[in-house]
Amino acid sequence: MTNEKFFAQWESLTIRDNYLFSKSMEFAPDLCRQLLEMILRVKITDLRWLEREKSL
Repeated sequence: MTNEKFFAQWESLTIRDNYLFSKSMEFAPDLCRQLLEMILRVKITDLRWLEREKSL
């Protein structure tokens, strides 16, 4: 895969993409908590990552 293709695919990702959401949870859990609070309109006091999605 060329760099151009890689960056084009990367730039097309959104928070709905599982990979991007997982990485966000891993490296910026507070940011994910704030985003989920805005979307769900509820206060989240504790956010836990129990298990990653597994491939079949």
